[in-house]
Amino acid sequence: MNSKSSVSISDALEKVLSEHLNKVQSAIKDRAQEFAEKERGGESGKIDATIGIDHLNRAIQEFAPGRAITPVVLKGPGVWRRLLDSVSPVTIISMVLSVVFAAFGLWAILGLGDAEAKAISGTAYLDIAKIFAGAIVGSTSVAITSSIRRPSVNP
Repeated sequence: MNSKSSVSISDALEKVLSEHLNKVQSAIKDRAQEFAEKERGGESGKIDATIGIDHLNRAIQEFAPGRAITPVVLKGPGVWRRLLDSVSPVTIISMVLSVVFAAFGLWAILGLGDAEAKAISGTAYLDIAKIFAGAIVGSTSVAITSSIRRPSVNP
């Protein structure tokens, strides 16, 4: 430890730190041994390979490089992927059918179709669209309630 440092650490924390550093030191030695065995063409444990400075240096760079290690932040899925992951297929199908039947209803109400389309009441199409809109609400609420984690109760 640096004698100029004014940082004090409790004995318990010193013990935890020492145990951790011993584990890191062991991992460095094991990895340096692997590098030495690979360099000499032997399989692990089959050859007594002497660890050189290069092997030790490479192992140290892997486990304790001597500088702060910044964690790698992986970019998550895009907006569309997250949306499709959170919306069930039933909801998507219901949405498409709701829009289709609403378009048919408006088409019949506005009289843009032929005589048969004008004869059929546009409200029937709109009623079917309402049913599918209700299916959207239902399937979404089921997805939400199933994703809520309930606290576990230990008897």
